[in-house]
Amino acid sequence: MAIAPLEDEAEVLARVAVGDERAFARLFLWYADPLGNFVQRLTQSTNITEEIIQDVFVTIWLRRDKLLEIRTFHHYLFILCRNQTYARLKAIASERVKQLNIVQQQRVYAEWDQLESPSDAYRQQLEQVVRFFPSRSKR
Repeated sequence: MAIAPLEDEAEVLARVAVGDERAFARLFLWYADPLGNFVQRLTQSTNITEEIIQDVFVTIWLRRDKLLEIRTFHHYLFILCRNQTYARLKAIASERVKQLNIVQQQRVYAEWDQLESPSDAYRQQLEQVVRFFPSRSKR
């Protein structure tokens, strides 16, 4: 993805590095939309995209004293967005897996509640596991 650098980027970054909020706003206005388009394609969510872009620019502001060390700022921004996006998608996927496991466990407990005794539940679960054993192991 190509993001066009700000014309006087070095000067704007130098001003941001010393805490100039107007220069920071200029950076945000220049880069937020192209970065947002990139993140939106990956997340397919406007809310998540806005959160990621906001997090990236908060990171820029908090690390502003290091801005002058960055050679190609627009590439740095792209990498920050990519990493934040992948981290967020990974967290979302992890949360979904946890929720699916909870739902599955609730189903198992519901089935157990319908049985007359807990030993029936254990026996039934054991039989389900044994079905996957090779025939020699089943004996």
